[in-house]
Amino acid sequence: MKTNSTELLATLTQDNVGFFFIVHFQFNANYYFTTLPYDLNWNGNLYRSEDTIIEFEAPRATTVVDRQTYRLRLSGLDPVMSAEIENGIIHLPVTIQMGFTINEVPLTGIADMNHVYSGTVSNAKKEITDSSQIFSIECSAPLSSLDAKSTLFTTRDGIRSFSAIDTCFDQVLEGGGSFDVNWGKS
Repeated sequence: MKTNSTELLATLTQDNVGFFFIVHFQFNANYYFTTLPYDLNWNGNLYRSEDTIIEFEAPRATTVVDRQTYRLRLSGLDPVMSAEIENGIIHLPVTIQMGFTINEVPLTGIADMNHVYSGTVSNAKKEITDSSQIFSIECSAPLSSLDAKSTLFTTRDGIRSFSAIDTCFDQVLEGGGSFDVNWGKS
């Protein structure tokens, strides 16, 4: 629960108030990006600008319960992150926070930042045009678990689609065997 509502209200009544987002992707490596036009040091991490986030779409407020999602379009990524996205990032963690600027100066205190999303990647697409390569990342909807059905197959190959190094079902497969179950009186 936010305890700084008085400070937020005071910030919003200032002249020249703006806002920005910081995004933390927790893939095989950690990636930090900001929508500010310059890099930002926050909470011990460097959030890169470099015009990487070319579009940021937050869920829209509606009167019905639906599954609006966060969507980000990224461009100009380093080859390591591009390769990670191409190899699969579904179900990997994403955290998004929002902060305010006053006269284009960001308020970066821990209490000034607002946690707006924690979830996972639900879809990633690569779009190639004549002049650019863009990755479109869709995060899981905040309300998606209300009627979602699990797509996890509890087999060795099923878990490998999420992580090539996960061996959690290897022993189940190897240790399993056929057996008879008696039902009722014997």
